[in-house]
Amino acid sequence: VDGDMRLSGAVCSRDIRLTGGRICGDVDMVGLGTGDLVFSQNVISGRFELRPAFIQRQIWLDGTRAAYPSVHFDVLQPALPPNSISAAMTCRVLKGWLESANDYAAMDQVILLARRHERRLRYAGMFGLGPLLRMVEWILLDMSCGYGVRPGRVAVPAVLSVLGFAALY
Repeated sequence: VDGDMRLSGAVCSRDIRLTGGRICGDVDMVGLGTGDLVFSQNVISGRFELRPAFIQRQIWLDGTRAAYPSVHFDVLQPALPPNSISAAMTCRVLKGWLESANDYAAMDQVILLARRHERRLRYAGMFGLGPLLRMVEWILLDMSCGYGVRPGRVAVPAVLSVLGFAALY
């Protein structure tokens, strides 16, 4: 596309798919309503504004690069793909876009979603032990460092570990 692509306010009862494209201008998707939004492996040299009104099913953004992205994550979060690989890749793209826009609150949510999907992928074929291994990893890693975990959920295991080692001593 040599120029701008404006889909503002458009309502599509089916899907919108653009894969492997090069857009030499701005992409404007404010108020867009669609089924699936597949926007993969694209290069956008201008501004990319993605604030859809609704997405009925899923959104795929994996591999898309934009010079000046602007996204509204609260609308996009329920539309992440059910496939953990696509969801993790889409989250990584969104993280970079939100970081460049200095939207750190939404970026933290995206990082946690990406980690959740990547963890599901890691333990997918563990002969039924996947949920147990995910819980152990969550307790050992996430609870000990506290990133993205409520303070009470970190404080309780910390106090229990101090009391437990004190009792052993």
